[in-house]
Amino acid sequence: MLQDTVRLYRNIQNEDFVISFPAQAGNEARQLIRQLLTHNQLHRLGCRVGAATDIKRHDWFSEYGFDELVAKQVTPPYVPPVKDGFDVSNFDDYDSVDVFAGAPYNYAANEWDKDI
Repeated sequence: MLQDTVRLYRNIQNEDFVISFPAQAGNEARQLIRQLLTHNQLHRLGCRVGAATDIKRHDWFSEYGFDELVAKQVTPPYVPPVKDGFDVSNFDDYDSVDVFAGAPYNYAANEWDKDI
């Protein structure tokens, strides 16, 4: 599992990584995924001005009722059985692994919150 996670992170960082899709994935879905995973964040769908609106206006969502979703009027295709608010039986068990162990985070270099 750790090797798969590390490979995933390396692929995310690789600008030349080519995404392969299953045959049943339609063109609109492929286009949406490619735009969401564009390496350059200045061109990535969802990272520009109007982020969420750009995503909601994508052709793949053309028949999706966001207003109905917000109003909780959408029937989910599957509702898993849940015993109570603490039931985690629908999730896989896994060993906790610190993927970032040994890679210290440089808080001083990160300016994500400079405008707060």
